[in-house]
Amino acid sequence: MDLGLEIDSVLHSFGGRTILSDVYLKCKPRDIVGIIGRNGMGKSTLFKIIFGTLKADRSFMRIDGEIIRKHTFASGEIAFLPQFHITPKSMKVADAIEQFTGKESTDFLHSLKLTNIKDSKIWSLSEGIRRYLEINIVLESRSRYIILDEPFSSLSPIMVQHIKQRIEEKAECKGIILTDQRWKEVAAISTHLKLLENGTLRDFRQKDFDNYIITRPI
Repeated sequence: MDLGLEIDSVLHSFGGRTILSDVYLKCKPRDIVGIIGRNGMGKSTLFKIIFGTLKADRSFMRIDGEIIRKHTFASGEIAFLPQFHITPKSMKVADAIEQFTGKESTDFLHSLKLTNIKDSKIWSLSEGIRRYLEINIVLESRSRYIILDEPFSSLSPIMVQHIKQRIEEKAECKGIILTDQRWKEVAAISTHLKLLENGTLRDFRQKDFDNYIITRPI
């Protein structure tokens, strides 16, 4: 069996502008696929199409060789961290953890060194703590494939290092796709690095990356 998440021949336009043109992407378990590119190049659009919350003009999706004909999120195979918050602000932290991950909250929070927020409401958390919590919730999901859109946003340097470590740990059994404006952090943990530019997605070598970040503004 050809294991992996594949999306092929992605075409998407908006307002007369082609955002994605014949994009192909594959992510297998143990892969960390990092996608870089300037703002407005279509990274978030591609992620929404993969997850199934945005319909492309054309796309074909397969998981382990099986064509997916329904919304991908309905399969339970993919978990997605978008740029906006996913935890209801009126919910208690402990309840959010147990609802989203099915795990007991005390041990989960202990591993994050956040036991003091167990009984807090989500709305009372700082932006950084809430983002940090949500990333870990998504990584802890049962899904075999994880998509992370700007996971390092609002995080302190210590939190970024912890999340990078968690991503590498989870990639032992999951396939992970991510993008972030902190390009060097993405490149540091990626097993496969891609560039999305002018509607196309292509492989990126380390020397290409070094030149790109010098010559291109985010």
